[in-house]
Amino acid sequence: MADAVTPSEEPAAKRQRTDAAEDNNDDEAAGEGPDKRVKRKLAIVLGYFGAKYRGLMINYEIEETAPVKSVEHILRQALVRAGLVTSVNAERLEQKINWSRSSRTDAGVSAVRLIISARFLIPDDSFDEHEHCQFFVDELNKELPEDIRCFGAVKVPRSFDAKRACSWREYEYLLPAKMVQPTKGASTSDDSSCLEALRKAMKKFEGTHSFHNYCRLKASDLVWRGAAAAATVVADDADVDEEVGEGGDAAEVAQEGGKRKRGAKGKGKGKGKGKGKGKSKGKGKGKAAEEVADAEWEGDMEMGAGPASGSTTTAAAALPAAPTTADGAAAAAAAASSDTPVHAAEKDKEFIEPPWMDVCQKDPSTGQYRERPPQVLKHTQSTMWMISVEPALDGTCYRIRLRGQFFLYNQIRLMVGSAAAVARGTLPEELLDLALDIPIEMHMPLAPPTGLFQRTSGFSMLDPRAGFAAMDEQQADLCMLPEGGFVLLNKAGTEAAEAFNLSVEGEVARLWKESEELETWLKKLDEVRVPPETVLAELRAMAAETRAKEAETRAHQAEADKRRQGGDSNGLPRRFATALMVNYNLIPGWRVTNIQRALAARCGEAQGCEKPPEEPALRPNATVEELLKYTESVGLEKLAQEGASLS
Repeated sequence: MADAVTPSEEPAAKRQRTDAAEDNNDDEAAGEGPDKRVKRKLAIVLGYFGAKYRGLMINYEIEETAPVKSVEHILRQALVRAGLVTSVNAERLEQKINWSRSSRTDAGVSAVRLIISARFLIPDDSFDEHEHCQFFVDELNKELPEDIRCFGAVKVPRSFDAKRACSWREYEYLLPAKMVQPTKGASTSDDSSCLEALRKAMKKFEGTHSFHNYCRLKASDLVWRGAAAAATVVADDADVDEEVGEGGDAAEVAQEGGKRKRGAKGKGKGKGKGKGKGKSKGKGKGKAAEEVADAEWEGDMEMGAGPASGSTTTAAAALPAAPTTADGAAAAAAAASSDTPVHAAEKDKEFIEPPWMDVCQKDPSTGQYRERPPQVLKHTQSTMWMISVEPALDGTCYRIRLRGQFFLYNQIRLMVGSAAAVARGTLPEELLDLALDIPIEMHMPLAPPTGLFQRTSGFSMLDPRAGFAAMDEQQADLCMLPEGGFVLLNKAGTEAAEAFNLSVEGEVARLWKESEELETWLKKLDEVRVPPETVLAELRAMAAETRAKEAETRAHQAEADKRRQGGDSNGLPRRFATALMVNYNLIPGWRVTNIQRALAARCGEAQGCEKPPEEPALRPNATVEELLKYTESVGLEKLAQEGASLS
């Protein structure tokens, strides 16, 4: 597991030595005497209300002239004014100061605890005993507008990277209760039944699934585009490499097979001068290609379903046609401008833009359903560990919280839109399962971006040299942060972030009330054409076949595991960690690892682990169900402490 990292020496001591070595290498400074500043690697925690911004990510080429700015554009200007970044370094943050984001958000989407790591200019004596830098927070907030805030800044080793260290993200969608009020003739009738219907629908997304019908895909991923497209896909796949990805609004995850393209000015082999894959001169990754590649697996977003694929906020409606961010439709514009397969798709005469109103339809040119290729099913597979639905704001809204490994492009908005459509009786509930289980292309309803915001993140994938980290003290307790680990927010920062969370909810509720998005979406939803019973029968048959094959594959995997482990070892079943977190609402981290370690020891009756006589026995090679039942009987905390003692 990613959260089972156990360095051979004390993290705090190792981190201290790493810091000392890095400090000696920090030879860039600004100012003189008492005003002298040195570069130090910090992780900063930001929050912003995204209604009037184009998204988080900056686009250097068009930022100055774009009518709607990105959050990073405003942040960059504030950093320069505060003297925390030089104007020269601000021209290219990623290359100059190792700028990295834990998540990215689309136009109109807000964030409460988003992490950025970079090397900033600060006085060397501005850290407290826990290496938090209140000087940075105060100076930056003086230069920021009220809808963008910094809550914390903590010194981290150079090896800390916000993107790679982040192992899970949590988002919230504030859904107006009116959005799930039943249509005429629907079975649900009161608020409690609407809530339960919505909760039941959202719970279907928990666990590990291929979310290919709940995300926006590249045009080159659609196998029904014809021979010209197939050739393009082959050519594209020959020129990729893997990179650990980010979630929230990104999902280039190496272990999930996420792929990043190289483009102009790429690194590696190529036809042009200098180093690089690609056809242009020079070193390094081409900016346009890099942003497009990021956008293709970014995440809290949609599956492309034609021009009528959803509404936007008032601010987002003013977006220019030029590429503006690594999210949303801007990715397609950037792709077209860089001569990628998306551009080729637009010229492909066989390309058919499916209407959003048809959930499922056959390709008129072939008479067959459109299927996703295996690589798409693999790339869109991720895990949702927690989804909760509760009343909020005096019952006027439902607060939907989602915690997952990563979120694909428009995934949350499609999940929420589909669940709302089921809760109000527009779509049959079984369509949610069918869209998850079979490779047939379906077009699910996309909820507006207004209600969505990033809530928090977790960090259990840190480089061992960086020690261990948690967002705040509460998360540190929940994940069982090892001794010597550090938190990104102190008490004051935690309180400020929570207050900002409440203000974002209030602003979201105001936008829902004042805009026409809700009514527009409901009218559009009423036009959705549900597949007829004959089509549903075909889809059910496909799903039954797919589930049977999946069960057979898992049985073979279980047998192979037993043979590899010798038949009676202490190995736990595949995906047990996911089942553990889903059933007990645990966050990824060391607590989960310790529970698994204790269970594995008890399964194998390992040395140093003696089961008390009053506790039930646990047989070797226990199933997931048996392990969950056993965990319940013994207790999570007892197993966690026992596992910690075995590490």
